[in-house]
Amino acid sequence: MIELLINKRKLYRLLGFITIITVFCPQLVATHLQFTNRAIFNQCDTLTDYFKVDYPAFRWFTNNIPYDKRVVIIDEYPFDKPSLTPAAIESYGLFVPTSPLGYKVHLPETGLEWFDAITTLNPSILKKLKIDYIFIKNGEEKRFSEVRQLQFKDPSLFIPKYTDTLGTLFEVNDTFKQKADDVNTIENIIQEIPDNSDVYIGLFKAREIRRGAALELKRRVTLYGPAFADPYVDWFVKIETSMPQLKDTTAKVKYFLLDKTTLPAIFTDKRVVKMIDNDFTVLWKTLD
Repeated sequence: MIELLINKRKLYRLLGFITIITVFCPQLVATHLQFTNRAIFNQCDTLTDYFKVDYPAFRWFTNNIPYDKRVVIIDEYPFDKPSLTPAAIESYGLFVPTSPLGYKVHLPETGLEWFDAITTLNPSILKKLKIDYIFIKNGEEKRFSEVRQLQFKDPSLFIPKYTDTLGTLFEVNDTFKQKADDVNTIENIIQEIPDNSDVYIGLFKAREIRRGAALELKRRVTLYGPAFADPYVDWFVKIETSMPQLKDTTAKVKYFLLDKTTLPAIFTDKRVVKMIDNDFTVLWKTLD
């Protein structure tokens, strides 16, 4: 009798094991096969490429700068090419404050403050993110304002620490962080929108703009705007799905936050005026 019970238990365990293998293994394989395939053939644009490239500047930073010092990487992004920021974080362990302030995230996702930092290097945003160093890829300093380009050459503001064929690492002097901003940031622009307004947010090439603005504005306005074809392109899926997301529902909209090439005339017949802009976005206000 006892031997029969033992055999039954073994049989049940075997059946359970077979069930797990036949039910769950195909799901795991189907889910992760595409990522495994991309990794093997070096087609992953976030991790595998960076592991195979040596960046001496990042290695020098790791070996010579305390781990808790913060740095931002200035390269072709968002104008061209993937950013080197994932390589700095994932391959070398650099402390790059990319995520929005006041939120916990599971991945080193990029937020609005980081986007404003790499596109303007305004003193106020570097102070807000507590940036200690910036790495500027060769030639990328030319895309900043004339004021900023002159400041790069002032060792009392930006102290060169390391230079190689890729770029230059600067230490940011606290004196620079006390200076006035000279370029509008996305954060400046959305602050011009009053509470309890009806706001339409368009699509942007740089996803940080839309998701960062949505995160900030959702707390105090009613949002309208189109949905992405893939909702997970947007970081804050819950925010996106709570938006009306109807292109023709703009009768109540007072403010339009659009990219530089899109005019509000395609959404409304009302008269509009440009309130404020920068290189990436324009805030429009209806007059009727």
